[in-house]
Amino acid sequence: VMAAAAQVPVAMILIQLARGGLDARSIVNAFTTPLQSPIVIAPVAGMIVSALGLTLPTPVQGFADILGAAAGPCALIACGMFLVGKPLGGQALETTIRLTLLKLFLNPLIAWICIVTLAPMPPLYAACAIILSALPTGALVFTVAERYRGFVDGSSAAILLSTVLSAITLSILFAAVDSEGLIRLAP
Repeated sequence: VMAAAAQVPVAMILIQLARGGLDARSIVNAFTTPLQSPIVIAPVAGMIVSALGLTLPTPVQGFADILGAAAGPCALIACGMFLVGKPLGGQALETTIRLTLLKLFLNPLIAWICIVTLAPMPPLYAACAIILSALPTGALVFTVAERYRGFVDGSSAAILLSTVLSAITLSILFAAVDSEGLIRLAP
């Protein structure tokens, strides 16, 4: 949730600037668009409600729980629907494979390097951070790609490929975590 609230607005601004140019109107549009997007508003509103310790009325909370539980599967179904009947080959396939490998291997390596050098933390927290960084590409990538009509097929394929391959990479990481949360990098 915090990543969505922080990273998505930055990505939206950069996409808007790349598409609209650097004139005053485009810059204003780039910075106001995220403020109008449900992709940004929802997580920010949720964090505010949580930080203030507010509770929702029981029927509203029940509805929100049901809706929230359905969001992930619905997003994955939408991604899958984009893959049906669309062959992925050539440059798009190469890009998808590259992105998947970066997400599953380089991302956890960068997390590990940052934890070791920049932000040391207790072993259990470090292991959790590294494992979280090795999770497959999330459906939010597809949502942003669909919103901006760019690399929709490739983002769907990257979600699928990274989800399938993460069964292997996450199993290796889980096996490397010892009882104290340390990730053993050598036998």
